[in-house]
Amino acid sequence: MYEIIGQALDSINLENFYISKGTYEGECAVYTYIEWPSYYADNTRKGTEYSILVNVYAAAENIESTKEKVIKALNNAGIKGGRVQEPRKEKELYNIPISFKAFKR
Repeated sequence: MYEIIGQALDSINLENFYISKGTYEGECAVYTYIEWPSYYADNTRKGTEYSILVNVYAAAENIESTKEKVIKALNNAGIKGGRVQEPRKEKELYNIPISFKAFKR
């Protein structure tokens, strides 16, 4: 899932990081996910579900366009959803949390 999310965000030329952006201060996306087995067959895991959180950091004038690009890129990568939470100002940028769901066999 790490590669799928990273490639989707790379496709829109948005700097992206897994878990933490460290000291990076520009517009970017930081993502993390939780995974759990969705079903087993013959005592073997056959599918995995994911709950994904992408924190998008954008300037005030780019909130809507960046948010829409992220949702479209992840949806095109087969990741469903795009539930947007209220933006919060952090220093010079706004943090827009967006949650997604995914399934992988």
